Amino acid sequence: MNNTIPNNLILPFTNADHTKDEVVIERGEGPYLFDVSGKKYLDGSSSLWVSILGHNHPIITQRITDQARKISHASLFGGAHTPAIELTQRLLEFMGLPEYSVFFSNSGSEAIEAAMKMTMDYWREKNESKRKYIVTFENSYHGETSGAMSVSGFQDHGKMYPHLLLQKLEARSPVSTVMGKRLATKQKPLDSLDEIIERHLDEIAAIIVEPAYGAGGILFPDELFLKRVEALCREHGYLLIVDEVATGFYRTGTKFCYEASSVQPDIIVLGKALSAGYLPLSATVAAPKIGELYSRKNRRPGFMHGHTFSGNPLACSAALGNIEVLESPDFVDTLQSGIEYFSEKIRSLLHPSIAETRQKGYFAGIELFDDEKEADWRKAALDVCNAAKKNGVLIRPLGNTVVLAPPYIVEQTDIDTLINTLQEALHTIFHNYRTYE
Repeated sequence: MNNTIPNNLILPFTNADHTKDEVVIERGEGPYLFDVSGKKYLDGSSSLWVSILGHNHPIITQRITDQARKISHASLFGGAHTPAIELTQRLLEFMGLPEYSVFFSNSGSEAIEAAMKMTMDYWREKNESKRKYIVTFENSYHGETSGAMSVSGFQDHGKMYPHLLLQKLEARSPVSTVMGKRLATKQKPLDSLDEIIERHLDEIAAIIVEPAYGAGGILFPDELFLKRVEALCREHGYLLIVDEVATGFYRTGTKFCYEASSVQPDIIVLGKALSAGYLPLSATVAAPKIGELYSRKNRRPGFMHGHTFSGNPLACSAALGNIEVLESPDFVDTLQSGIEYFSEKIRSLLHPSIAETRQKGYFAGIELFDDEKEADWRKAALDVCNAAKKNGVLIRPLGNTVVLAPPYIVEQTDIDTLINTLQEALHTIFHNYRTYE
């Protein structure tokens, strides 16, 4: 086999430009991936932010292998299996939310859909069915299924499938830049949110928010922003949904990004790193007032939602192995020392093409200059990533921003490789670009 992807394999979010210098991955070891020709690549994006412990981790691999020898799949329809039960308890303990409830899905988008249905069930139970809106924020991202797109602020995606979307209420973004685009409005996000609340006071069911923008270009709202949104939810009785699909499990340095704002969400949505990237798994974690709606002790209709592979035993076993590693005695100390070194190297990254660097934990966005030739700069970011790929580092652009999100197991030498290769790629691509004074 060669590094050629067949035309009849449809890839997500991919066009001809993205498939330039394409590779076909065959195996992984630690923070590295290997293509079919044997070439070695540093996985600088954790395979889309999921492989937080790298590849072929012995504890997780063993967990999956042991479970596969017992049973590979057992439906949660009408029953349960031991890995799902164990993971429910371990996950809630890990989150410090033992009284909450968990619904397992396969992807972040599915988990968002579950959160939306839970929200509507909650208000239906209170005989307030007129509460039909979930307020979102401009240029936020919550997934690609119809419901998830409906509560996303990404304009491009919704424009392509308008007839599949629900009506939404959208407040101004809590960040000033998204995907390299400077937002023109000068209206403050909370002022915008206040206006929406004034117009739809008793029609709002929940507010959904990202504690950090992932797909929007690695952007970090002020930590007080989420606290203020929570205060509005408590004042008016709305549910607070926090989307931690991209940021959960130490990606931004703390267990969960929302913890930095000291808020108590009603629903937390998890995905990506939950199983450390080994198998599809996501979770919708709900406060007691929501979870009790689905208690098997009552006679309510229950949760009218489910997927065949939700909470698959192998995926749950992978997540259990992941939590085992994350709770190991020296993990946090090692993680924090690695993040400190990563932060230092990000600060040392200098080039005339760089407009701004943004970083929390092992999550960094390197934004390239944007001006009237926006398309050129978006292509430049892609060219930089392709240049890094040729030199053995896999990273991905978001608009005109280059994203760095390495696995947590990287050594200082791996971080050096990541930053030095990016620096070299910037010099290579911009060799003939104009110089900024």
